[in-house]
Amino acid sequence: MNTSRASGTGRSRLTALLVVLAVAAATLLAVGIGGELYVRNSVSKCIAEAVEEEAGGPVSVGFGPAPILLSAFTHRVGRVDVDSEAMDLRSPGGTELRGIALDARISDISLPRDGRDGAAESSSAKVTWPAEAMLRSLQGLPFGFAVTDLTADAGQDRITVEFLSGVGTLVLTPRIEGGAVTMEVVEASALGLGLPSDFAQQIIDRLAEDLADYPLDLRPTEVSVSDSGLHISLRGGHTPLQADTVDCRVF
Repeated sequence: MNTSRASGTGRSRLTALLVVLAVAAATLLAVGIGGELYVRNSVSKCIAEAVEEEAGGPVSVGFGPAPILLSAFTHRVGRVDVDSEAMDLRSPGGTELRGIALDARISDISLPRDGRDGAAESSSAKVTWPAEAMLRSLQGLPFGFAVTDLTADAGQDRITVEFLSGVGTLVLTPRIEGGAVTMEVVEASALGLGLPSDFAQQIIDRLAEDLADYPLDLRPTEVSVSDSGLHISLRGGHTPLQADTVDCRVF
């Protein structure tokens, strides 16, 4: 009888201990998940604000599968993915490139904090400029009302701009020169007659000058034309993240 009572008491204590351990484990798990979500949200907001300051448009920020909870203490993030479906980049002179899509990855980031600059050690990106967005950008230039159509031709690696419903045309080919993407006028015509391309090149140069200005000091490595628009691949190395842009403290 005493043996049975002792055995029952032992089982009750074991059951109670298991319940306490289960509750404690569940609490720790909830805190861990909540903490991870909090840090991800805080750091993603911080980095989005820093990139938006340079990019001039809204971006979304995501992380790799590794937990970043430790970034609250180390102030470092292994990988960040930055995406924007339609940025509008504006130059100091007022030229605007509309509807640019960005798909970027930034690696090995030390976060700016307490007045100290951070840095991104490497980055890569793909930029897509759809033909429709290129057309809107050209139409926003002085005399842009005369631009009536734009087509991209992957087979010829060329972009054709039409003026006054076919009265004039410009044929452009993209290339990388001096670490920047430029557009070369390879053909200009009006009423079916060939024209000197110098004046047209000046207009296109004004539009293309913003293609030399990318966030995070990215530099183009490849440029191509598809039937839907212009595509640029870029890579970057060590780049400072200014502390006066945003403070990335999460606690």
